[in-house]
Amino acid sequence: MMGNLKVHLLGNPYAEEDGRQIRFPYRKAEGLFYYLCVQKSASREELAETFWGDEPEAAARKSLREAMYQLKKALGEDIFETKGHTLVSLNAARMERTDLEALEDGVLESRETEFLEHFHIKGSYEFDQWASQMRETCGRLVRRAARQCLYQADAALDLEGIEQYAAILMKNDPYSEKLHYEIMDIYAVHGCYHQAVQVYQALEKVLWEDLDVKPCREVSRLYQRVKRLEEHVSFEMPGKENGFFGRTEELYQISAFLADGKGKVLAIGGEMGVGKSRLLAKACELAEGYRMLPVFQGCYPEDRDEALVPWKEIFFKLEEKGFETEKCPSEEDKLLALFRKITREQTVVLFLDDVQHMDGESFRILNRVLRVAAPGGLYVCMTFAREFESELLEVMDSAVRNDWMELLWLECLEEKAAAELVRSLVREGEGPENLPALLYEFTDGNVFFLTEAVRQLQKEGDPFRLSRKASCALKASLAGMTEKERRLLDALAFLPGPGKFQELGRLTGMDYRELAEVLEKLSVRGICGEERREDGVFYTFTRNIVREYVRQSQTEGKKEAFLLTNF
Repeated sequence: MMGNLKVHLLGNPYAEEDGRQIRFPYRKAEGLFYYLCVQKSASREELAETFWGDEPEAAARKSLREAMYQLKKALGEDIFETKGHTLVSLNAARMERTDLEALEDGVLESRETEFLEHFHIKGSYEFDQWASQMRETCGRLVRRAARQCLYQADAALDLEGIEQYAAILMKNDPYSEKLHYEIMDIYAVHGCYHQAVQVYQALEKVLWEDLDVKPCREVSRLYQRVKRLEEHVSFEMPGKENGFFGRTEELYQISAFLADGKGKVLAIGGEMGVGKSRLLAKACELAEGYRMLPVFQGCYPEDRDEALVPWKEIFFKLEEKGFETEKCPSEEDKLLALFRKITREQTVVLFLDDVQHMDGESFRILNRVLRVAAPGGLYVCMTFAREFESELLEVMDSAVRNDWMELLWLECLEEKAAAELVRSLVREGEGPENLPALLYEFTDGNVFFLTEAVRQLQKEGDPFRLSRKASCALKASLAGMTEKERRLLDALAFLPGPGKFQELGRLTGMDYRELAEVLEKLSVRGICGEERREDGVFYTFTRNIVREYVRQSQTEGKKEAFLLTNF
């Protein structure tokens, strides 16, 4: 018995045995073999009609016998199985799964996707008809499998896979505007603007040359958005002090917000260090590309002590740009008149960073400015700390009631993206081999703390010893805590793992009702998380690095006090 046969039916067909390509005796014998690979079994009459239908019946049968004899010589005597004198099939024990069978199971084994590509048999009309029908069936299978693979590659951030399966889909469905829009969208989400532009240009070319039409308005608008992203948003290499890495999807969402022509508010929330400010700065670059008037204003903790500090700065910046103000009874009316006038002439985008530091009067003015601005003439992009969400929705009540406000959450990097960032920062041979995984566990994918940990590794050899900059940032994030909240954090940091509710009560000296209130406040701020188990309710830090900061901040005396209380 000879070895098993691996048959490739997609692309230029061929068969191989133990890595050696089979040489078929002639074209019709080869076609007969491929036909049986697909049909599994066929009657002798069917085979004779398919391949020798232009010959007399007796001659056709003789040609079939000769072809089968030659295939036995090339592939082995046991290649065929016959049932009586009627049915012919290939020996299943000799055959491995073909690439067509894999495709039927949703698996694409190569870029070659056309059934029996360039394979034709002269004088066999019936075979060519059958092959043509199979190509249509195969095309549907290819599109289904490639689309599924494209989605999987998209979810896995596999840009090489996205490129491979997008090319297969576009080759099999070159006129589908919906498909090309979807592929452009996927590329743009991952920041591959050049590839998205190329997809549009390929569609535009084939539609114009073959159908004498241009892409529809929806596809053209997406192209314009992506083109502006490509032209006007620069990306620094990871590792610089930019806090901006892996945020192409969010930037793409901002581009959609700016392109819809309706205006109003986009609020970007997230914890400290995830890159909100840098994302806002990139969005400001993008607004310039849209030929809008961007005005960037940061808000600071000290601003809350004085009313309308951000608006005074914004007013000054607009005056510097040459916009004249009208005479009005008050400064507030003057500001409203200015925005009413400017937004009629051009589109203004206010970029407000860290609005949790804005005073109440400034939010009241912002709601008024939104109401007086010309339709589509004003966009507001703002960033805010995660724990400020409820208060933000309250102070932006007018925008919320009128459905003018969208929320965009900026999360920490996922493990794969975090590992990519770490590898781009460290030098070859620096740190243990599993450093990316260790730092991800330590920082939970926070960009700021990841970069600071790498700097500590390079500066002091210990990435888990918090830098002064990281400690100051954590200190600021925990500022304003009550004595009881801080006592509870100290207790949580003392424990080696999650703390049981009753255990935390004993360590802090709080009664259970008081303890529950403090835990709820820390949970709202995103500092602590709750976990219910069979043996009770447990609490722990939501971020490992916060636990480490609290631990490193504890005096030896405090640690000793907790130790005595616990035992």
